[in-house]
Amino acid sequence: MARSRKTMEKWLKEVMNETRRLNGKDINLSMLSLVHLVGQSQREIDTIQLEGGASNWNTSNLQERFQDRAATYSQDMGGTQWFAVLGFYGKEKPDVTFPFKIVVDTEGEVFGTTSEPPNETGKLQQTMRHSDARENRLAADHAMVYRKQERLDDTHAALINDLRAERAALRKENLEAFGMLKELLMAAALNTHEFRLKEIAAEKEAETQGTLLKMVPALANTVTGRNIFPQSTEDTALVEAIADSIDPDMIGILSSVLKPEAYAALVARFEAHQKKRNLEAQERAKAREAAAVVGLRDPLGDVAGQIGNGTDGE
Repeated sequence: MARSRKTMEKWLKEVMNETRRLNGKDINLSMLSLVHLVGQSQREIDTIQLEGGASNWNTSNLQERFQDRAATYSQDMGGTQWFAVLGFYGKEKPDVTFPFKIVVDTEGEVFGTTSEPPNETGKLQQTMRHSDARENRLAADHAMVYRKQERLDDTHAALINDLRAERAALRKENLEAFGMLKELLMAAALNTHEFRLKEIAAEKEAETQGTLLKMVPALANTVTGRNIFPQSTEDTALVEAIADSIDPDMIGILSSVLKPEAYAALVARFEAHQKKRNLEAQERAKAREAAAVVGLRDPLGDVAGQIGNGTDGE
């Protein structure tokens, strides 16, 4: 159901019959004031002190008075002028307000409080009012969009700052972890290097002991003057000892000293001994590789060696 428009007279009757509680007492309407509304400011036009009580005043006469004062005040302004009747209940600030408008054409004719005049001037005024309302609505929408975008920008900036701080923390942790890993790999490489040196020393010591053991048959037969060991064993030990101690370049010189058949036999023995040595070296290398596969050797040795040499394995 549509609500009927309330007139100023009806509003005046309502507020005059109402009371407000102030300092424990019921206070009736004590004053009415007509003001002209200009933006956020108000200019007082007419004020009535309701002496003797609001019931002693005629609401129809009050409406006529306020509308006449408003029309007179705005007759030379033109356009739409807004006014308000303020009601006071014993306080300095108003408790109730009734706004209304006065429409004046360019010739000063007043058309009351309903709408623009029914002519070209009124049509122009109405168009301008509607255009102004659309502009205000558009400005409000733009302001809302700007506020939303500003909040989004603030949210994105905070998110970016959080991600930047998290990235810096992770980078620091990664650098610390890499430093610890590098130290571990360097220590592992050093241990592997020391183990290899000990291994080489042990191999040389074993080789020396093997050579001495090979010489035992010849030394034993020489010292005792008896054939404690078979002559063939003694000869083999001597030939292998000579083969281990002689320089390969010196073998060619023996051809000028020995008879050809003796030289050929000696070279054949040297070559057979060298093949035997090569096979033994290969067997030892295979044994070391097998030990590395099962974990007896440090599998990080190569990587540690690359870090120690300043490379990254690429």
